[in-house]
Amino acid sequence: MLVDLRMPQVASRIDRQGAVNGRLVVEFQPATAHRVSRDGGNLVVRFEADQLDSSPLVGVLPDFVKSVRIDGPALVFELGPKVADIRTTEESERIVIDLLAQATAPAAPARANQPQDTPSVDPTAPPSVRTIVIDPGHGGDDEGVHGASGTIEKDLTLQVAKRLKAALESRGGVRVLLARDGDDNVPVDRRAALANNNKADLFISLHANASMKPEIRGAQVLSLNLDDYKRRGQGGVGASKPVPVVGGGTRVIDAVPWELAQIPFASRSALLASMVAQHLADRNVPMFGRATDVAPLGVLVGANMPAVLVEMGFLTNADDERTLASGGDVVGALVDAIAATVVEIRNGIPQPPAQRPIR
Repeated sequence: MLVDLRMPQVASRIDRQGAVNGRLVVEFQPATAHRVSRDGGNLVVRFEADQLDSSPLVGVLPDFVKSVRIDGPALVFELGPKVADIRTTEESERIVIDLLAQATAPAAPARANQPQDTPSVDPTAPPSVRTIVIDPGHGGDDEGVHGASGTIEKDLTLQVAKRLKAALESRGGVRVLLARDGDDNVPVDRRAALANNNKADLFISLHANASMKPEIRGAQVLSLNLDDYKRRGQGGVGASKPVPVVGGGTRVIDAVPWELAQIPFASRSALLASMVAQHLADRNVPMFGRATDVAPLGVLVGANMPAVLVEMGFLTNADDERTLASGGDVVGALVDAIAATVVEIRNGIPQPPAQRPIR
C-alpha cells in the first residue's frame, strides 16, 4: 500500500534586524498549515505534516537563536538571552518572526567636559572590503539559459554586472572588477584566479536559473557545498611544505590547493548569502522558496575569499524573464540589495562561531 506522506521542504535563516533586534525567516513549499508558539526558552514552528525536509539554519546570531532541531513535524528554535518578545507575520509559504531584544534605558547625556565613550568601531578606519570581483556568468559560445521570449543568460548577467559595478563605485571606497566585460568565453578557474590575483575581498557571480516547471520563479543566493571538496582535501588543507626564502634557507607554509581555496571561507560565504537574500527580500524581489542554499559550484571553489552566486530569477518563468529583461524595478532592487550588503560589511564579514547541527 502506498502512503502519501506530507513532507514540506523547509528553509530557515536568521539575520540582524536594525541595530538591536533579530529576524527569523522560515520558508516552506508547498503551502502548509502551521502554528507558531513560544514554549519557555524555545520557539516552536509546528506544521500539519508527517515529516519535514529541512535544510540547516543559515546565519549565526547566538544571542537570538542558539540552535535549532527537528522534532517530528516541528522546528524547535532554542532562543538566545537577548530575546524578550516575538512578533510574527505569516504568509502562505513564509513566516517572518521578529525577535525583539529587551529594551534598555537611554544613556544619560554626557556632562560638559566629560569624556565620551570610545566607539566600538573606528569610523576613520580603512574598510576591510576594498576590492570586489563581479562575475557575469557564461559568455562567448557558453550562452547559458534561454528564455521563451529570447532573453539569453550571458547577455543579462553582463548587463546587470555593469550596472552593479557602477552602483558600487558611485558609493565610493571600493574597487570593482568584472570577470568579463564583453562577450568572452572565460573558464571558471580564470574567473576565480582574477579575484585571487587582485586580492579581492568579495567574489559575486551573477546567473539566471531554469526549471522544467515554468511556474517556478524567484531569486536565490548560493554558497559552496563543501562535502565533495572536503573529501578531496583529506590531507590537503593544512598539509605543510617547505619553501625557499630570499637570502637562503626555507620556511614551512600550509599549502592549500586551488580546488580547496574556498574551504576556509565557507561559513562567511554562507553568512554573506543570507545577508544578500535578506536585502533582496526587504526590497520585495520575488524569492525562490529556498532563498539560500549550498551547491557544488565550480566557479566558487577556487575563490580565496567569501564568495556567493546570485541566481537572479528563472528565465523559464514568463514573469521573471519579463522583469529581468526590462531592466526595471526588479533589476534595480537586485542591484541595490547587493550594494546595500556591501555597505553593511564594509568593515568585514564576521567569522561565525561553530553552529550546532540540526538533529
